[in-house]
Amino acid sequence: MSTLQDLESRIKALEDLEAIKRLKARYFRCLDRQLWDEMRECFVEDATTAYQDGELTHQGVDAIIKFLSESLGPAMKHGRKGMHLGHHPEIDLTSETTATGIWALDDQSVDSEAKTAKQMRAHYHDTYVKVRGEWKIQHTGYVRLYDVDWQVPSLSVAADYRTGKT
Repeated sequence: MSTLQDLESRIKALEDLEAIKRLKARYFRCLDRQLWDEMRECFVEDATTAYQDGELTHQGVDAIIKFLSESLGPAMKHGRKGMHLGHHPEIDLTSETTATGIWALDDQSVDSEAKTAKQMRAHYHDTYVKVRGEWKIQHTGYVRLYDVDWQVPSLSVAADYRTGKT
């Protein structure tokens, strides 16, 4: 391979890695803001999930969105706010159209009505596929490391999760 071809290949790999990072960031943002239609675009139609150490599995984007919207939606409307922070990505391009990734997760939530807060640490394990030039999630799920729950008597939440405005 020539130096120019090698450079083109390396640039393409960096672009693919950045696109996957942006995809996962979009997934987390859509999760926190409950943007279910936009989140749907993060997945391929036959995507799978294995949340909570594989206890909660789903097959197909419709089932995934239904689960997320029904499990998170009502809680968020009753005083609970959360933010999923994915970081330290370990992404491997396994071919020109497939990749795997491991992400550290810091999931923090507060419930202003119950005056409680929760922190969960986990590792997401993902597979990605490139469809018509765009990276999508083929599989996602996490294995928990630990959970911490605590009471916060003076807790108040000033921002609206839908708008981000105070």
